[in-house]
Amino acid sequence: MNEIVIPYAPRKYQLDIHNALDSHRFVVGVMHRRFGKTVAAINHLIKCAIQCEKPNPRFAYIAPTYGQAKRVAWDYLLEYTRPLGAVANIAELRVDFWGRRISLYGSDNPDSLRGQYYDGVCLDEIGDQNPKIWNEILRPSLADRLGWCLFIGTPKGNNHFSELAERAKTEEGWQFLEFKASQTGILPAEELKAALREMGEDKYNQEFECSFNAAVEGSYYGQIINGLEGDGRIADFPRDDLCRSFTGWDLGMGDSTAIWVAQVAGKEIRLIDCIENHGVGLDWYVSWLRDNNYLSFSHILPHDVEVRELGTGKSRKEMLMDAGLNITVAPRLSVADGIQAVRRMLPNCWFHTKTKSGLNAIRNYRREFEERRQVFYDKPVHDWCFTGDTKILTHHGMQCIMNLPFTGEVLTSCGWKQYTNPRITRRNAQLVEVVFSGGYSVRCTPDHLFKTELGWKSAESLTKGLRIQSTLTRLHNISMEGFIGYGLAKHIFQGVGKNFIGKFGGKLLEKFQMVATFITKTIIQQITPYTILNACQLQITGSRHIKIGKIAAINQHLPMEQEKKQLIGTNRKKEGYGTSAMLNVLNAGQNGNALKKIAQYAIKSLMGLSAKMVTNKYIAPLTVKQLRIEEIKHLNYLEDVWCLTVADVEEFTLENGAIVHNCSHYSDAMRYLAIGLDESNDSWSKPLSNNVKWVV
Repeated sequence: MNEIVIPYAPRKYQLDIHNALDSHRFVVGVMHRRFGKTVAAINHLIKCAIQCEKPNPRFAYIAPTYGQAKRVAWDYLLEYTRPLGAVANIAELRVDFWGRRISLYGSDNPDSLRGQYYDGVCLDEIGDQNPKIWNEILRPSLADRLGWCLFIGTPKGNNHFSELAERAKTEEGWQFLEFKASQTGILPAEELKAALREMGEDKYNQEFECSFNAAVEGSYYGQIINGLEGDGRIADFPRDDLCRSFTGWDLGMGDSTAIWVAQVAGKEIRLIDCIENHGVGLDWYVSWLRDNNYLSFSHILPHDVEVRELGTGKSRKEMLMDAGLNITVAPRLSVADGIQAVRRMLPNCWFHTKTKSGLNAIRNYRREFEERRQVFYDKPVHDWCFTGDTKILTHHGMQCIMNLPFTGEVLTSCGWKQYTNPRITRRNAQLVEVVFSGGYSVRCTPDHLFKTELGWKSAESLTKGLRIQSTLTRLHNISMEGFIGYGLAKHIFQGVGKNFIGKFGGKLLEKFQMVATFITKTIIQQITPYTILNACQLQITGSRHIKIGKIAAINQHLPMEQEKKQLIGTNRKKEGYGTSAMLNVLNAGQNGNALKKIAQYAIKSLMGLSAKMVTNKYIAPLTVKQLRIEEIKHLNYLEDVWCLTVADVEEFTLENGAIVHNCSHYSDAMRYLAIGLDESNDSWSKPLSNNVKWVV
């Protein structure tokens, strides 16, 4: 038997990958930069293709984009299959040998992966790929032939790659591998030190130490939380009702509320639970507290809990007190002071594992970054965002978010509210396309919140047929829609009029000043309605410029005697210029007649538009279509996304009237909890009992 030698000698840690795939069907490998993961993946595909005994084996390597697959893996595939006599097809990025096929794909074209079977696949840099590629396309394609899958990449924060890693640690048939640069010895120590100096600790830990939890740039609390995690302070631990117990609330506008639950013993603060919900009343949160036996705790709420509602005449504080809650109102401090209070509190905290969603929210709570000056702002950023071409309703009509001025007003469910600072909030973000019935669609990040009939829901959780609340379907807001249209039309007409007067009228008034003076000496009562329309020389204008609709018919009535430059307002009574007979013989006129018809047509149209706008106030509730979701498309490309700040309300309206949100409240609830505990420090600084024991 002839021996075929493939020029690949795996390193020790690359061999761990091959061994793991030989004994497990699914392997998740988290690897540092320059580990050699692509080389290992390509060679494992080749090995399995040679050993596969099923007819017509098919294997695939999938990168985030088709171009990346070609740049990163194509040369390796050619090199390592050359001894096998493989036939390369560069047009389709595949090689064929011995009845076997290995293909390269990009997940940016998911349709190229559909309708095929695979005996084995490798997803490279899975953190940069849409998770639907695995769940909806590749997993079913492995079913009939019991194919395997290798997930490899470098961390990209707490996303679906980190979820796969956690799954691989515990689920049967899965294997988790982690290779840190400090452990493998592949890269020289001096090079790693140089990289650390250049990149900074957070970025270095992500790229070379395989940290999914490396602090986000500009994060307020990221490094503190990472320190807590390193100390084992994110764990499962029992609740202890001998401790003083508190909840911290943030009552957001638009029915959005978040709650943290904490127990305090001495200087130790234990975060045992958290909840965030949208579109439900205060009774829902009271029921949640009662079901979890938190009702008797001390509840710290923000200062606006004392504001009375117009409908009931009662404040939310009074409503909660009527439900049996012991309410403490946190002092009104600035956001910066609240952030400092959280920073003082966090080093003393323990987090229960079921607070993961809230912990991730405060881990990613960060300052805005101004790219032009390369500095961080002092205010936090909320980056649930839309693409720059998304149109929203402003006082000047519908405008793209990326073209908005720095400040202005947008329509919200609470009326017109001021916005500030439209900006790019995330580079190369993953997107979904939300398609409404009727064909209107918008692209946004998957976690962006839409106000539905069931409350606030993220874009990726919307389902077909779900109704979206609109600012344009309520009676009092229909007049707002008319006002938007009227304001936009008025803005356009004013611009056109200003331009006409500036470029045309001004020159004519200067040129014919003597004529204008003479006209004032004629019969004003009959001349005035047509003074502007006739304040020019006799010239052929209609036949050259008036060519549309009914106005074109005017050309048939224009006199042919055009060569004479007779000035308007002189003694040509028989032709009806500037005389008392003008009203009767105006049809014989030239510019006056044409412009009169244009003016009449414009006035008629404007009057009709005005009447329509007035009637819309009453008929629109019957005719405006309800907004329903048609489908949600997960897009396989990345794009920069934009957002703006709407103070207090934290919502705005899309072009079709849909109400959208743009922030989470966990971080705000944590601020109020920290402020409240800070203020009541004397009352909880000592344990209630010396017998309190807690074992993690």
